[in-house]
Amino acid sequence: MRLRTDQRFEHLRELQKKIGAEWPSITKAIRNTEGDLSELEHLLLPSDGRPLAENVSLVFFGSLARGESTSQSDLDWTLLINGEVDGQHFTIHQSVRKKLRAAGKIGPGQPEPLAGWPSATIWFTASVARTIRTRISP
Repeated sequence: MRLRTDQRFEHLRELQKKIGAEWPSITKAIRNTEGDLSELEHLLLPSDGRPLAENVSLVFFGSLARGESTSQSDLDWTLLINGEVDGQHFTIHQSVRKKLRAAGKIGPGQPEPLAGWPSATIWFTASVARTIRTRISP
């Protein structure tokens, strides 16, 4: 389940009303983001609500995560794995990448420095994820 952009920008709308301002570029980017998220959900996630795999999360970051998506935005994504990486994860990665390319969301010219693994994909073991969570949590 994801946090919808309309919830994330509630304070922005309150500020706009309070000071009587409108920021059409920001409003358009938020609408673009919502549309992009919906499109990606339909494209990549199983229709029955199942996860891609029990220990895998598909994570988007950058302008899409910030709610600032425009027609010029690139798509930043990764598979976050809670556990040991195995062949199923590679298959999931390839499937996601193929669907994104077919939909024109990523281009064929992205660098792949490690034998077929795109630079946009980062793999975490459970211990690394726990360390990250510990260091960024208050």
